[in-house]
Amino acid sequence: QSVRLHPSIITCGAAISGCQTNALWERATEILLDMEAGNHRPDPDIAAYNAAMGACSAAGEWAYAICLLKRAQDVRLRPDTKTYSTVIAALAKSTRWELAFVLYEEMLGRGLTVDAIACTAALTACEEGGKWEDALSLLTSRTPDTILYNAVIGACAKGRRWEYVGELLAGMRRVGCAPTTVTYG
Repeated sequence: QSVRLHPSIITCGAAISGCQTNALWERATEILLDMEAGNHRPDPDIAAYNAAMGACSAAGEWAYAICLLKRAQDVRLRPDTKTYSTVIAALAKSTRWELAFVLYEEMLGRGLTVDAIACTAALTACEEGGKWEDALSLLTSRTPDTILYNAVIGACAKGRRWEYVGELLAGMRRVGCAPTTVTYG
């Protein structure tokens, strides 16, 4: 008599996380879909979706990451900070700055805590898109550091808003952030 073992949520999550580490997004989504379908696997939780989105992000498959975000919402899971941070970072890396900022605002609208990954990705999106107004608003959403200031200065420079660059440099020094070569780049 044979005994069939069925994977647990932890086992499935570990398998998807392994796919994330190696950017095996197709395999990660396959495991996630198997979990959704039952197939002797547990129902996926938001952590499983986050790991699959991370695999999509690592592989540059931002559209699939967005699809998984929507799918998680469709099955009534509550996206968390990690969910949004992962997708926002995927979008920022893929120069989809407008979508990245839309999701950032959605994240804020849901009352989620903005972590460094989401903030940095949103700032990168603002910088790439020259969205200096949005970058300035992000400066007030977190405790400022040199990286944050550099991104905001970059967005203002790209948007040709030179009058803010000097003020930002002075603000950096006031809060104890040391300008770097990137700041002056």
